Amino acid sequence: MTKKLLIAAAALVASSAFALETWVGADGDYRVDTGLDDGTETSGYWYSYDDSNDGGSSTITWPTSLGNDYSDDALDPVIDYCGGLCFTVTLNEGYDYPYVGVGFYVTGGDQVGGDASSWGGLDVAYTSEGKMYLELAPEDEASVTKYNNYTVTLAAASSETIKSNAWSAFSQESGWGTRSTSPRSTATSRR
Repeated sequence: MTKKLLIAAAALVASSAFALETWVGADGDYRVDTGLDDGTETSGYWYSYDDSNDGGSSTITWPTSLGNDYSDDALDPVIDYCGGLCFTVTLNEGYDYPYVGVGFYVTGGDQVGGDASSWGGLDVAYTSEGKMYLELAPEDEASVTKYNNYTVTLAAASSETIKSNAWSAFSQESGWGTRSTSPRSTATSRR
């Protein structure tokens, strides 16, 4: 199953003392200003992941090569090329629940936890041939939620769509994982 996605922006739903700045890829910014950097100056950098560590073979195909002077996996060239993030997803066999995703570090690359409750939520501008999920992953998700993280569904959208997602819109699936009391204390925001 192949789907094309474009994520044009991520923005704040509600302002606060730790205001998440609106990120617009077309502005040439390679990081989201989260206001929660852990002192390493690595918060807000985009990254990608897939199910290969779980035996899967799902992939993300980028419209241009990746990398910069600091990392071969940096998404800077994609942001320049697309004016945001754009890619094609292919979900393949090898893992019972195929997945791929992109995310940004809320606090930094070491993914220590941080409290993003002051953001109020996230707005996303996107187009997509199929539905996708905006997911909040807490620090040590293996122990905290057993990977049943808070998500909100973003419906397929053939033209640019902006969806506001207050923290109250995020929920965990029932019947598996560990219930967590809040989606707000997060280390990373994905998809």
